[in-house]
This record gives sequence, C-alpha cells and structure tokens, in this order.
Amino acid sequence: MLTVSPLILDATAPPQISYVLTTNDGTKLAIHVLEFANTISWQFRYEPVPGAYSPLTAQRVMDSLTDQLRAVQDMHR
Repeated sequence: MLTVSPLILDATAPPQISYVLTTNDGTKLAIHVLEFANTISWQFRYEPVPGAYSPLTAQRVMDSLTDQLRAVQDMHR
C-alpha cells in the first residue's frame, strides 16, 4: 500500500512531500522529497519494524539540509 506521510512543516519550510510504501509483511520503504530554490533533494528510509511510520527523523534531516542550503545562499549575497 502506498500512502502519503503527513509532515509537520513550519511557515518558512520549502515544499516537501513524503510517501511510504508498506509491504504485506509490514516492512516500510519511505521517500521524502524536498524542493529548495533550484535544488531537489530526497532521502530513502527503510523501516523493517512493525507499526506506523513516523516521519520525524526524516523531517529533522530535511530541516537541517534546508538550514545548510540557506546558509550557503546567505554567503553568496
């Protein structure tokens, strides 16, 4: 089953989306996509444990990446 994973984004966050593919045995494969300026970044996550997928860790990685990209933009202004 393929589902959209809800993300909690602050008002200044760039566009993002997360999908989770859950197999019959409960294994979850997630992809999280981030659009920032002229850059697209993504991450894949493998969750072999039962239960619902939590995008919190993936979101923290994308938040950190966004902060780094903004810092680079600020250096070039």
